Amino acid sequence: MDKVTADLFCGEWIDSACRFLQVRVSATGRLSVSCLGPNRKPITRRLLDGESPSLEMPARLDGERLEVELGMPGLGPTLCLTYLDGPPRLVPEVRMGLYDDWEDDFGVPWLFPLSTYRKPTSKERAT
Repeated sequence: MDKVTADLFCGEWIDSACRFLQVRVSATGRLSVSCLGPNRKPITRRLLDGESPSLEMPARLDGERLEVELGMPGLGPTLCLTYLDGPPRLVPEVRMGLYDDWEDDFGVPWLFPLSTYRKPTSKERAT
């Protein structure tokens, strides 16, 4: 792959647990990611200052990866997604946040177990 661009990541993705990722670029060029459960509803995230739905979490391109702030911006944890060709898929990795050193799930139990994301079928999109 020659160059990784935001366009490669944009759209809807699904993992083996039927959790959805929606990657979008706003009109101002801001990247964001929403994580939805199998019921297509956002997951409630536990943050240092309270709870928040897993909607429009800030994201940015870092080399060949899309980095998504799952917690407080700058404090983590961070979801790193690597794009792979043929068929298109996103390989996830979670980087520990500043306050997550004692937790096996890095403070994001709703994201585990990790599995590769792929484009959903038309039937999966309709549910």
